[in-house]
Amino acid sequence: MTSGKEDEEFFRQRGFGIKMGFGERPALIVIDMVKGFTDPAMPLGADLDSQIAAQKPLLEVAHERAIPVLFSTVIYEEADIKDAGIWAQAAGPAHAHRRFRGGQGRSPPRHAAD
Repeated sequence: MTSGKEDEEFFRQRGFGIKMGFGERPALIVIDMVKGFTDPAMPLGADLDSQIAAQKPLLEVAHERAIPVLFSTVIYEEADIKDAGIWAQAAGPAHAHRRFRGGQGRSPPRHAAD
């Protein structure tokens, strides 16, 4: 097991942890707030209603200020979702029909506007 300082040095040597500043054009990026993770009825889902509600003020400000808002999504192209890798195995074949609504291999974003 390594110490925190050893880990920090390991990543610093590889170019991580450098200061880059904040840039000039901010964006709001919402990651992993998809129905597959935020719907308790889904095999990998949980009740994240309070976390979804906490996004509302951020989304409102971003929209008011014309700040781009990006939502990550989960998309699998193959009908049998083999391209999902380990994620397809996590829920098991018994849940394959429930994992992605519509059977299209997509878990759409879920946010305060839903």
